[in-house]
Amino acid sequence: MKKKKNNDFNKDAEFQDIMSRNDKKKLKKFLFEEDNDENNDEKDIDLINKKFDEELTKVKHHEKNNIEKQEKQFKEKTSNIGLKIFSSISFILSCAYLIFTIIFCQNQVNNTYLIINASIITFMTLLFMTSTIINKSIFGILASITISLFLIFNFLVINNLIELPTQELLENFQNKTISEALKWAKENNIEVNQIYEYSDNIDEYHIITQDVYPNTLLKNVKEITFTVSYGPNYEKIISLPNMVGWNIDDAINTINNNFLNNVSIEYEINNDKEKDIILEQNISGQVRRNDELKLKVSLGSEENLEPVEMIDLYNKSLLEATLWLKRHGIKYEIIYVFSNEVAKNYIADQETEVGTTIDPKNDKVKIIVSKGKKIVVPDLTKMTVDEVTEWIINNNLKVSFETKYNSTIEIGKIIEADYKENAEIEAGTLITITTSKGALKMPEFNNIADFRNWANDTGIEYREEYEFNNEVNKGEIIKTIPEKDAVINYSDTLVIYISYGKPVTIPSFIGKHKDEISSICSNVGLNCTFYYNGYSDTPVNIAQNQNKNAGNEVVAGTYISIGLSSGPAPVTPKPPTCNKNETTQIWITPGNDGNQTKSNILKAYPNIKWNFNLVDNCSNGDAGAGVVCNASEIDGKNLNYCDTYTVTIVK
Repeated sequence: MKKKKNNDFNKDAEFQDIMSRNDKKKLKKFLFEEDNDENNDEKDIDLINKKFDEELTKVKHHEKNNIEKQEKQFKEKTSNIGLKIFSSISFILSCAYLIFTIIFCQNQVNNTYLIINASIITFMTLLFMTSTIINKSIFGILASITISLFLIFNFLVINNLIELPTQELLENFQNKTISEALKWAKENNIEVNQIYEYSDNIDEYHIITQDVYPNTLLKNVKEITFTVSYGPNYEKIISLPNMVGWNIDDAINTINNNFLNNVSIEYEINNDKEKDIILEQNISGQVRRNDELKLKVSLGSEENLEPVEMIDLYNKSLLEATLWLKRHGIKYEIIYVFSNEVAKNYIADQETEVGTTIDPKNDKVKIIVSKGKKIVVPDLTKMTVDEVTEWIINNNLKVSFETKYNSTIEIGKIIEADYKENAEIEAGTLITITTSKGALKMPEFNNIADFRNWANDTGIEYREEYEFNNEVNKGEIIKTIPEKDAVINYSDTLVIYISYGKPVTIPSFIGKHKDEISSICSNVGLNCTFYYNGYSDTPVNIAQNQNKNAGNEVVAGTYISIGLSSGPAPVTPKPPTCNKNETTQIWITPGNDGNQTKSNILKAYPNIKWNFNLVDNCSNGDAGAGVVCNASEIDGKNLNYCDTYTVTIVK
């Protein structure tokens, strides 16, 4: 038997096929060549069986390994797909979050911190996705390191160990001085508008409100309006109680709480009332804060006045200082001086030293009261509004801002002030500053009413011209001189042209009937009125004349007065032939006066001959105007046309 070469039989497809079928006979033929010897050696059979078993075991082990490997690869492949999808979605979301942070978090104060965090998160998800796709552990390690750095970074920021740049916010300027606000605005290049209002709660020249909320990002603020306090409104009406019988200290509290600034307090000897009790008060009820309030207070009996040690009056208000002197019965003299250190109407000095004993019955003291510092006005027209405001606040002055148009001075710049350069003023003086609104330009107007209101508000003189226009409706503006957007000087007189509308030519109405005239007037847009000329040969209601000539052009709605004929005069019947036997019964209707009664008689009985006698009163007593004194001779009587009858009537 020849042995077949079998070094690579495991790789032989035929061998594999034989093994899969478990065919030992074919295996023998495959392994050994037949030698036509039917009596095979038993040893060869054992060898074949042994070889077969060995190879079969190898094949089965190999197949098992292949199956396990395939199952493992399938499981890994299946699990990696979900992980890859999840990591990809995470990366997409982190990219979206980063974009959102960059675009929409620009208005966040700590936007740098937010953008850094979003960038780190995006980088972590990128590493995580990469590690799942290419299955490299190095990217997982990098992701872990990045997470650690992320946590360390946030810890350092939260604990202020790292300071990141943040965007500036708008401050809350309420209760701060306008000077502080103007300085801040100048540093940050923000335009400031100032509105001044009275306030009992906010000190003078301190800010009441601002129109941009605090904590708004400063980069979004280009302009801001501050409402500034003028201090209390001393023109305000308050309800002042009747304080007679009060202790003066209680009255002072009421005076201070109501910001009364025109108060005088006088003490007088009074043996009936205790010291410091108010005896008289000149006003109460509804009063203005600056109305003069006079209080008369009891000093008690003269015997109770005792010497007292002088106190330090320096920097006390004039009211407070004089009240102390008066309530101790001390006579005093006031000297006013300028002072750079002491506010106006506060005590700047005193001649009597502190601790000196003063006898109210014999001694008199002098107090020096500050007029404030002597203020010399600079050339305010060369300063900015902010500089003027700061100067006014620093010098304890008051300010009123006005605006007007000016074609030569830039908008917002100062045109004039009511105090000129080098003028000397005291603290508390009100200065009026007029700023420019820029050049006054001709606006566009929709109607004449708007133009008139604008011209009156701005103080511009104007003239109205009316003319016919076929394209512009009646009452509407045709044009203005100067035209829209032209610069206007206050010395100019504007001209506005107003349309009469389409002209109406007056027709000739003479000879036409009233009804025809009414129809024509309605059609052409005229208002026609009628009156009657009197009787004539012209038929009734035919026009005889008109007050405006035919052919003239007039505005629609013009009134035309037209005279109509009353027609032929009626034929007056001839009076009846005088016959004393023919009579008419008379009934008199009195009027309100003599002339009316006379008129009533003539109208009722025109063919009777009457003689009227108007008198002041009837001879038989008082009678009202219009009464017929001799009515008994006429009223109800039958009178003829031949005789003349006298009627006496009270005027």
